Amino acid sequence: MLPGKFVSLLLGLVFGGLLLALSPIKVMLVVAGVAVALTLIRFPLWGLLIFAVLATSIPYTTLQLGIRTTVSEAVLGLTWVGVFWQSFIGKTRGFMLWRPTERALMWLMLFSTIPFIWGMLIIHAEGNGPVNWVRWLMNLSMLFIVPLLLRTDADRDKVVVALLLGNLGMLLLSIFMFLKTRNAMSMIDILTDLKYAHPEAVKDIFSANYTRMASPWVHPNLTGGVLVLFIPLALFYGWTRSGWRRALGLAVAVLGCAGLLL
Repeated sequence: MLPGKFVSLLLGLVFGGLLLALSPIKVMLVVAGVAVALTLIRFPLWGLLIFAVLATSIPYTTLQLGIRTTVSEAVLGLTWVGVFWQSFIGKTRGFMLWRPTERALMWLMLFSTIPFIWGMLIIHAEGNGPVNWVRWLMNLSMLFIVPLLLRTDADRDKVVVALLLGNLGMLLLSIFMFLKTRNAMSMIDILTDLKYAHPEAVKDIFSANYTRMASPWVHPNLTGGVLVLFIPLALFYGWTRSGWRRALGLAVAVLGCAGLLL
């Protein structure tokens, strides 16, 4: 049997089995998810761009994959799978250089095993310690992805645009909801639909100062910190660009300043 026919037969059997076990809607979601996963593995830069949008717009949206994780972390994991695949086929060899920053980060990761193991032995708390530690390492690993995927000025520009688009979406949602109701509590239903964990904690945070603008970053200190980080980037990016990129940068800068005041 030809390889193409064998693959077609195998896929037909798999999807036929899924149709027997799941509803048509769930099968469509599974097929779409597999297609997205394979695409991100083949084009890991796309995964990094999607991560940049999701991590700045809906950072704590979760999904259940045996363990509970955020959508942005799941995308980052697929991006790493894509990076490993690209390395396996020889497309990223020689791009990873162990400069002082990379070496220092690796030492930090290795050192973190000491408080992690010690904490697991003497502290009993809710949550999954190993999973949370791996998620922390995953977020730190972004520094290793940069030299592997952002090889040109065009690639770096795409990441900046993705970060600004994520911030723009977050700001538009947050400011719209606040101007509509003047109550931070109105954001709770939206965050619940986005599968934010610990809704009781979200409610406590928003109710403590409901006259301030709520955002997907939940805590006002986090919201303010994110805006302080991205407003200068947005301002100078818009200042030095033209066309829609200028509009994007200046829009994020202006709305970010408004968000700080609200």
